[in-house]
Amino acid sequence: QGLSTAGEIVTIATYLTEVTAHHMLCRGIALICITVNLGFLLVKFTAYAVDMALGEEVVMAWGWRLPFIFALLPGLVAVWGR
Repeated sequence: QGLSTAGEIVTIATYLTEVTAHHMLCRGIALICITVNLGFLLVKFTAYAVDMALGEEVVMAWGWRLPFIFALLPGLVAVWGR
């Protein structure tokens, strides 16, 4: 997923560079940095919450699937938005 994120960041940064007004360019690039880091923070929090709620043994057995299920709806919205 890190490889996918890296590809998305480069694509979005290139797109914003081409279409954003010159006086708003820095704001757009900063927004990318902020949202990417917030996304990583949310992922870490979700993994921690699942681990704390279920316990390590349950997470290793089947609980590791829950973050992927949580990401299904936002993923479908992203695909639809393209």
